Amino acid sequence: MTRKENETEQAVDPKIPSTTKIMVVDDDSTFQFIFNKQIEKFGHFEIVNESKNGAEAIQFIKTALNEGTKLPELIVLDLNMPIMDGWDFLDEYGEIFGQAETIPVCILSSTINQADFDRANTYSTVKGFFSKPVTTEQLQTMKKLANSY
Repeated sequence: MTRKENETEQAVDPKIPSTTKIMVVDDDSTFQFIFNKQIEKFGHFEIVNESKNGAEAIQFIKTALNEGTKLPELIVLDLNMPIMDGWDFLDEYGEIFGQAETIPVCILSSTINQADFDRANTYSTVKGFFSKPVTTEQLQTMKKLANSY
């Protein structure tokens, strides 16, 4: 199969989504600007929501559920934010969905604290933990994680 045939097959195969819809939860506007540029260059993600804290993200999810609109396919989450931090978001997110299959979460944080890595492993919804700044390899891993759920 030629490369063009393979690309065409992937484009029409519903099991291989061309873009993954993501929600970014981070209070740092500089990070969000840079992340948006990286996403643009990477080309496999579409940001459907940017929230400055966990409370905004929870509200977006609740509104989408109430209105029956499509939820993102991946949540990229910072841990250290005002109003509602990443940990509180994960707790409330778990209460919303319970044991149901949920949107995978990838933590993207500047933390180097081993306790944060250990704590993240206690949440079944957290599928990856990445350090800032994000790399192309990390984006590729996030894409694979999102597509596996």
